[in-house]
Amino acid sequence: MVLALIIMLSGWGIAALIKIYMIKESGKLLSGLVALGLAVPMSILHVYFLATWNEEAGIQTDGTGYVRAMFLTMAIIYIAAYVTMKKPVEK
Repeated sequence: MVLALIIMLSGWGIAALIKIYMIKESGKLLSGLVALGLAVPMSILHVYFLATWNEEAGIQTDGTGYVRAMFLTMAIIYIAAYVTMKKPVEK
């Protein structure tokens, strides 16, 4: 749970930094691409750490829990990054 929160906040923070320092004005397509480019690797990272820690702890789980965690993380990061990219930069 804490791992998911840290990864989601990191994705949102990276989107904010990209918005502030690299892309000042972004349309729907660019916002969607940046959000997707952040959401996919971050969700894969979440599942990797989750699976590694479960394996080290000796917890046996099926793959559906990992898939559910990946898609939930991906959806939340995508929405947060997309909304952040669409907001205008305040001067």
